[in-house]
Amino acid sequence: MAKKILFYGAFLVFCLVAFAYLLFPGEKAADYLEALFASRGPDYRLFVDKVTPNPPFGFSLKNAEIVSGGQIIFAAKSIAVRPGLFSMLANRPKGRIKSQAWGGQISARIETIGNVQEGPFKTLVVAEGLDLEKITFLDRLTDRTATGRLDARIFFAGQPGQWAGGQGEGEITLVNGRIQFFAEVLGLDALTVDQLLAKFSLDSGVLEITRGEMTSREASGVLTGKIQLAPTFSQSRLNLAGSIRPTPALFSRIGPNSPVAVFLRSRMQNGEIRVNITGTVDNSRIVLG
Repeated sequence: MAKKILFYGAFLVFCLVAFAYLLFPGEKAADYLEALFASRGPDYRLFVDKVTPNPPFGFSLKNAEIVSGGQIIFAAKSIAVRPGLFSMLANRPKGRIKSQAWGGQISARIETIGNVQEGPFKTLVVAEGLDLEKITFLDRLTDRTATGRLDARIFFAGQPGQWAGGQGEGEITLVNGRIQFFAEVLGLDALTVDQLLAKFSLDSGVLEITRGEMTSREASGVLTGKIQLAPTFSQSRLNLAGSIRPTPALFSRIGPNSPVAVFLRSRMQNGEIRVNITGTVDNSRIVLG
């Protein structure tokens, strides 16, 4: 008798799940999510082909894209979403998201604060193994190119679409990359790096780099300071300081007896060169020594 009860119970659950999957209003759910996304951040639009259930308590967004200014800034074939069921009842939705994108994996925990339609939110995003070359919107944002593999862990709390007004902190690590500078440094407009580590915080529109370290075959360096964020990132004001330690490989690249090499040696103290960066992102002033 007990076995029959278990069998029929399991069969009933199977039927419920099957009917829920077959009758799930995927297109209507996609329309709802797109409208909700637009209400939270009018400068960004979400486009989803359809939404499918993802047992036991989740759903997946198929062929999802986030667009801003007519440009695709994020695209994924599938995004798995696990909402917090009890938080939905309290009208303060929260949940987890996971997706394969940009050659790596992105996961996030998101929680709304206050009104679900207009209120702020907080999120923790973890990225692993992202290919910078595939994140094309970064090139448009900074007007510079970068390559390499990126890991990141970033926390943010604030209004959607108003990043400068929020609070947050994060850490990023770039390995085997190439970074194009905002202005020529040491006679170079770009540098290949073995590893770059940056820790930062965000508060009241100020992005503070609390730790910045770089190692490469041609130079190593450290950098800290603040960036006063502007609505257009290229107009953000810089107040950064650090040091660069050139290697023989750098002098070989620029020419050991070139004017730049002679100038750099004149600014070196104990094998390193002090660096101060001011001005704006697109019109920076770099002082060596």
